[in-house]
Amino acid sequence: MKYHIGIDAGASKSKLVMTNDSLKKIIETKGGAANILKQGKEKSAETICNLILKSLKIAKITNPEIECITVGAAGAGRKSDANEFQNILSEKLEEKNINFSNLFIISDAEAALEGAFNGGPGCILISGTGSIAYGKDPNGIIIRVGGFGRNIGDEGSGFSIGSKGINEFSKQIDGRHPKTILFDIFSLKLKISSSEDLINLVYSSNYDLSSAAPLVIESAEKKDRLCLQILNDEVDELLSHIRTVKSRIAAPSMKLCLSGSILNTNNYFSKIFRQKIKLLNPEIVIIEPAFPPEIGAIVYGLKSKPL
Repeated sequence: MKYHIGIDAGASKSKLVMTNDSLKKIIETKGGAANILKQGKEKSAETICNLILKSLKIAKITNPEIECITVGAAGAGRKSDANEFQNILSEKLEEKNINFSNLFIISDAEAALEGAFNGGPGCILISGTGSIAYGKDPNGIIIRVGGFGRNIGDEGSGFSIGSKGINEFSKQIDGRHPKTILFDIFSLKLKISSSEDLINLVYSSNYDLSSAAPLVIESAEKKDRLCLQILNDEVDELLSHIRTVKSRIAAPSMKLCLSGSILNTNNYFSKIFRQKIKLLNPEIVIIEPAFPPEIGAIVYGLKSKPL
């Protein structure tokens, strides 16, 4: 029997699925983070190898004939990074006597796209810590919009929402802006009562600004005017992402799948997003993904392997 392995290697965890040629699932396992930029390529490769070995052991498979290993890796959006990681991972797989015929490295977003539409055309919008839109036209051409990272973009992401909320909180805590619901919620949840506390939290404790996004969303749901404006602005940024994808696909309508903690959680932000897209862009239809990213990685491998 020939086996196919698909891995969704993310910034917080990794997930592996092994199937046969018919995409029948044999085993599914989880491992540690493997973002090739955050964890590093060497460490991420080690994590992935260990995850494969763990899966083979659990499934009691010895000397498997692995046709394809396809990794949808966070941080692999640039070809140079993907190629370098492929070389490192290939060497580690050989060192650990994991035999395979084909190895593919794609971005986690492309794996999500392939899974969502089972290899067909459509658009996936991801909003978690960061944000990006990936589309595919009927000819198989990939369209990428956004995904520039927090220093340049990531509009509509948890980081962008959270950082704007923290910025507004800083203005309210020292009196530049009048206090609103945001101030009460941030003070209570972050246990902050002074500007010094806030500075220590962000700079000394390395606070993840995306963690503040739920506080902004909670404040907006309680009708905080400033937070409502933040959410509406960030929703408009995400709408700009998918409208750009649609214009480049040049189709009268487009199917859209949503991914990431900000959009896939039942929260006030995702509610505003869905309402706006239904009102302003009814030709863009939100659907549920056909398969998760790890299966999307296998779909990519099956179509990309040599005949």
